[in-house]
Amino acid sequence: MTFKGKDYTPKAFVKDKEVREEFRRDQYLGDFKTTGVFVELYCRDHEYIDGDRVKISINGIVIDANNLLGGTFTPIMVRLDDGLNNIEFEALNQGTSGPNTAEL
Repeated sequence: MTFKGKDYTPKAFVKDKEVREEFRRDQYLGDFKTTGVFVELYCRDHEYIDGDRVKISINGIVIDANNLLGGTFTPIMVRLDDGLNNIEFEALNQGTSGPNTAEL
């Protein structure tokens, strides 16, 4: 952002961060037990709102192929199957200020 010839763009937003190998690996977020039929998932972009997107799958079925993350948590109601359920979040991009900073 420029005002009266001076650039006021925060230095953190001037250049996209490099994609480091540590950001390219899967992360296991744990097991959770419930007797409920539904679970409510919440996700948001917890840093700079820069266009981060995630794909959400339940038991191998994509329930949201291109979720644009905002600054507030967005609830997603999911019906669970009997037994073990697998919930996956996949970062689709790193927005304009990588890495993808999804908070789940």
